[in-house]
Amino acid sequence: MTLLVRHASAGNRDEWTGDDADRPLDERGRAQALGLVERLTPFRIERILTSPARRCVETVEPLARARGLDAELRPEHGEDRQGTEGAALLRSLA
Repeated sequence: MTLLVRHASAGNRDEWTGDDADRPLDERGRAQALGLVERLTPFRIERILTSPARRCVETVEPLARARGLDAELRPEHGEDRQGTEGAALLRSLA
């Protein structure tokens, strides 16, 4: 089974002045990331793959710590992947 999780709340992209890949979670997002630990308790998670974008890494960090796993940074999971590339990526994960 493959679970796809969107990054937690990271504020408004238009208000962030830095590189979008460096945009962190906001307060609500940090709470959402902690909530993933409990929400995903029923699932047997063996690997955590994430985009290297800061908000994505921060989203999975609490879950990775709770499961004793290292989050694997995967540039191919970034937002710049669209269309058929995204579909191919999903097939490769299944």
